[in-house]
Amino acid sequence: MTLVSLEQGAKWVAQFQEHDRPLASDLITGLYLVSANEFRRTITQLAEKIAEQSESPIAAYAIREATASPFFPDRKRAPRLAPSRRVGSEGLVANIISTWSDGNPESFLNHPPISTLKKKEVRDIVLVDDIVGSGKRASDFLRSFMRSPTLRSWRSYGLLRIHVLAYAASHVGERKTREALATKKKPGLAGNVDVQFVRRPGLYGQLALPMTAESIKLLCAGYGKNHKIPFKYHLGFGNALSTIVFEHKCPNTAPGILWHKTKTWTPLFPGGAVPHSLTPAFNEGQLLARRKASAALFLKADAQELERLTSGEGVKLLLTLGALAKLRNEARVAEAVDLPLLEIQRLLQVAQQAGFVSGRSLTAEGRAELHHAKKLGFFLKKCVHPPAHSSILVVVAAREESLEYRSRRL
Repeated sequence: MTLVSLEQGAKWVAQFQEHDRPLASDLITGLYLVSANEFRRTITQLAEKIAEQSESPIAAYAIREATASPFFPDRKRAPRLAPSRRVGSEGLVANIISTWSDGNPESFLNHPPISTLKKKEVRDIVLVDDIVGSGKRASDFLRSFMRSPTLRSWRSYGLLRIHVLAYAASHVGERKTREALATKKKPGLAGNVDVQFVRRPGLYGQLALPMTAESIKLLCAGYGKNHKIPFKYHLGFGNALSTIVFEHKCPNTAPGILWHKTKTWTPLFPGGAVPHSLTPAFNEGQLLARRKASAALFLKADAQELERLTSGEGVKLLLTLGALAKLRNEARVAEAVDLPLLEIQRLLQVAQQAGFVSGRSLTAEGRAELHHAKKLGFFLKKCVHPPAHSSILVVVAAREESLEYRSRRL
């Protein structure tokens, strides 16, 4: 079940002029939908990885809109989750953090006060959000959080590490968040502040192709202007043009025509809310099948042929090797091949054990394997079984020019 096949999705597309409807359908079909289970599972994996590496319990807090009031009322009282009546995604995040603490109280502290941080000798602070798009919300919150002289002192002595966890983070948002605590004496990126995520929120797959991307921008800007959607939301707040939509909300970094309501425009996700009638589109089994099809498009190969001729593990490993030939940063490799960052890190470990990768570079064996797989790709539609001499059992066309385009775009 896709968004465009649901009644509400079809009504949204019908608002466009007839010649624009195919592109509007492509836009909502190409959205990266994240189910509630996937979001909870992914954020938990990121947090558990930090907990495993920490020598003390980690203190977890839900990121919310910053206010003029200090985040911590004083040293002994825990912070309030929501200072106003309106509770956004921080409500869901707070529930996830509560589950961590209930299940493993020795490793996770749920929104503790400063006095508890001192008593437990906490060294790792985890600030959790669903997406870091423009970076404004996360950076404002971080400054509010660190307003406490005690926390600033601990950080200056190198006693505190701050981790911002999100399902998705843009390049701009990541940088702005890491620069939030910069001073005149110490400008630039903070050394003890990092942003961890599994996906970039921008256009991907067929929507990222140059002509399609430009057409999508013109569509969003044109209809946003015609229906009096505020200019700052035409391409999403901060011009992020995010295509990630969570089952619990559509971020305001997505194009305004998706979520902003006016007198003449009815959005698909009113005010960012995901109507219950659209939840069937977040079915995890269907999402997985569509994402495999997206990966097949990147490989210039037929999805069913991929499934029939090779293992999914082999496809992902070859994709990783191909991207690593052009890129070195793990996050950029993940973005290029449309796989979660945690999955890329796991695949790189597999590649190192197999002798295909050393550090972040291909070995002679890795380059030979990639070259062999590319040659085999020309016979994709003719082969019935993968040749036995292919050590990763892949028959797929990972065309070099595709990776070159991705590396230029990144």
